[in-house]
Amino acid sequence: MRTCSTAWRTLIAYSHPIVTIVESWLGGTQLAANVPITSGQIDMDDSGSLKRLLRIKVPARTPDGRRWDPAGDALAPLAAYGQRLKVSTGIRYANGATELLLAGWFVITSWDRKEDEGVIQVQAADLGLLIQDDRMLAPEAPPANATFTSEFVRLVNGTVPTAVSAALVDRALSSTVVWDRDRDKALTDLCNAWPARWYVDDTGTARADVPYGAVSPSTPAQVRLTDGSGGTITSRARKAQRTAIFNMVVVDGKAGATGAAAPHSVASVTMANSPIRATGPFGRRPQFFSSDLIGTQAQADATAQAMLVQVATMGRAEALTCVPDPSIQLGDVAEVMTRDGDRYVSRIVNLSLPLTAEDGPMSIVPAMLPGGGVT
Repeated sequence: MRTCSTAWRTLIAYSHPIVTIVESWLGGTQLAANVPITSGQIDMDDSGSLKRLLRIKVPARTPDGRRWDPAGDALAPLAAYGQRLKVSTGIRYANGATELLLAGWFVITSWDRKEDEGVIQVQAADLGLLIQDDRMLAPEAPPANATFTSEFVRLVNGTVPTAVSAALVDRALSSTVVWDRDRDKALTDLCNAWPARWYVDDTGTARADVPYGAVSPSTPAQVRLTDGSGGTITSRARKAQRTAIFNMVVVDGKAGATGAAAPHSVASVTMANSPIRATGPFGRRPQFFSSDLIGTQAQADATAQAMLVQVATMGRAEALTCVPDPSIQLGDVAEVMTRDGDRYVSRIVNLSLPLTAEDGPMSIVPAMLPGGGVT
């Protein structure tokens, strides 16, 4: 959850003006300090390497006579030649003060002038797109004496800054692995074998962080969502989908030089009260992962457990329509409580954040493992 003031927490459930500032940058040059958006939204999804997409509308011409249509100008604030948008959004208090939170950096991917509306529609993606686009020119092997940390930095290739959590245990990397051309896939495979997760944060930094832990009813919540008087939930939509659920992960590593068997690990949902337990009526639905980077049984076990938390937590997904709150982030643990007595704790895996009052409410999708944890 993004850091905000106590006053923010008090005001967010009540009527308040939304304030959003969008800056445009090209390299180290600011092209526009405040792009005049008429509407906008950030869509966030924790399932892919591109976790945030931005959509905004901007008047083709503002009353001061400024033209926002990029036309043929490669240095225009909304052109798609490396221009980046820095988005900050927040609330305005009754005394006129504003509190803004950084919501991310985005690289413009397209713009489209709508003559009938007199607006420019702009789409942008988080800076993970720069890593995705920078494909290797040929398959590559890690250099000699590489470690997981050094290889994470090398694979990012200087497209954005990097940071590695001090909580991750660094170790030597196998010299036999060869990466295909896709850097984002290589980073995902590297982090799965670590185990870790990677993402591009609000500041535009590629981070390797500890994997998400399993969420249970006793997990401390970072966000509390309620309906009724003083609550922020305005509606709920529930769904479940078998094809989104895996209740087993099978991990295979590389055999050692001594002739020992390759590490092999199976993690599965075994909680007796879980409707998706592998030995229950749901049946077995495994996902497989193999990597030359896994050389011991302990490493295989850690990867299997970390991946199971990811693939099994779509057992219950519930789209909540809420009052916009820019302090909420992907990965936050949310406690949901409703007037009908329903209570559950889950991790936020998807959300849509409106950037103006005209864009309506916020959508949040928490997902959880039904029936408890994994073993």
